[in-house]
Amino acid sequence: MNGLFILAEPANPWSVVSKITDPFSLSAFALAVVLAIVGAILKSKGMKVPTAVWFLIPLLVAMPIGAAVYQQAITSKEQAIYRVRVTVYDPQGIPVQDAKVTSSFGGEPKKVDAGWEMNIPAATAPKGEKLRITAIKESAFLKGQTELALGEERNPTINLNLIHDATATVRGVVVDEGSKRYIAGARVSVVGYDVEAVITKEGGRFELPAHKADGQQTLLQVEAKGYKAVSLWRPAGDSVAEISLVRQ
Repeated sequence: MNGLFILAEPANPWSVVSKITDPFSLSAFALAVVLAIVGAILKSKGMKVPTAVWFLIPLLVAMPIGAAVYQQAITSKEQAIYRVRVTVYDPQGIPVQDAKVTSSFGGEPKKVDAGWEMNIPAATAPKGEKLRITAIKESAFLKGQTELALGEERNPTINLNLIHDATATVRGVVVDEGSKRYIAGARVSVVGYDVEAVITKEGGRFELPAHKADGQQTLLQVEAKGYKAVSLWRPAGDSVAEISLVRQ
């Protein structure tokens, strides 16, 4: 058979027999040998040997061999390697050579012509789960992800398209510039996405979709009753921005 079930030494049956070491299989072989010897002796003396004996002998031999073949196939599958080739493209369809590529099943990506290659042992691939490949080009705020079901094909290829990452949030607190007290009731929005505006509560905190990548600058509009409205840039991501408002 091809694919993951290929045996290490299919042409040599003795290699399979030599791997039979468990007590049950050895006992079956020994019983087959004893029956064969007894049958031969009885036949040489002109005595009739029950037909069932001649059927039992090959059965006793075939059972452990079959078990050994099955075990060797399973072992071969567990030792199989998927060699996954990945080519990354930017939004213009141009191959990218400096992206960071990772795999959900492990396998250190190594640079090859026109992309990356990851060697993933079949034994480490969770059953029923798809392989997830992620590529990031931080300098251009590009990110892409795709999935692949690993099957019989041991050398699959993947084309992964990057898009502009806009998944980060922007968060912070609004405070009074003079007293440094938190301002509740301030209205905060990302310029261009006014419908997503939020109103700060006690503690002056806010969090909004930035529509930018982590680290990109986001333009915020902040206003509150009794204060001068401000527009200012803050980075998207996990860092908390402090925004001070001046009383009118």
